[in-house]
Amino acid sequence: MALDLSRRAGLAKPTVLRSFEPREAVLLELLDRFPREWLTELADELAADVDESRPMDERATAVAGILSRSLSSRAVLCDLFGAQGSVLEHNVSVDVVARYERASLDRLTTMTALTQKYLGVLPRR
Repeated sequence: MALDLSRRAGLAKPTVLRSFEPREAVLLELLDRFPREWLTELADELAADVDESRPMDERATAVAGILSRSLSSRAVLCDLFGAQGSVLEHNVSVDVVARYERASLDRLTTMTALTQKYLGVLPRR
């Protein structure tokens, strides 16, 4: 990972490794950046494709379709989501984890706001 990152950045691998704690810190940084970018694009897609005047079931179908298409085109983001549990357990300082957790909470708040905007409060079954 660090070698690939260093090649893409045009930097020596030791330079990349000194810039982050371990490679897990790089993954956490990506787990902050990729969801932030995704949610920005998702907000635009929802605004363009969900008619808020339509009935709830039609809006829910539209939102589900947009989410599905959006995530299926972001395999790396999905892989990162899957890896985050093991990343948080190893080689990362408390400060890095705390920073990641705060950012993650911000992303969850954004996702919740988007869901509520287009679907309102869903009834419990």
